[in-house]
Amino acid sequence: MLIWPAIPTLANSLAPKGRTGFYQGFVNSVAAAGRMTGPFVGGLIVDIYDIHVLFFILFGLLVIPFFTTKWFDRGLDLTKTS
Repeated sequence: MLIWPAIPTLANSLAPKGRTGFYQGFVNSVAAAGRMTGPFVGGLIVDIYDIHVLFFILFGLLVIPFFTTKWFDRGLDLTKTS
């Protein structure tokens, strides 16, 4: 929620000249699709299985960025000062 206002700004700065509106619209459309399908899929999981299964899936999705960030930062030495 706190980072989302920066995403269209990033799309604006990375888009080719004259195509900024298209890229900002695409980014906002993807966000709207995620907000629409997330509760639907979560509700299906709870109806078909159990709320505990949904919690395990969400925990798994929460852990993925931790490992990908660790993998990305593996070569960076953040203890050095310039």
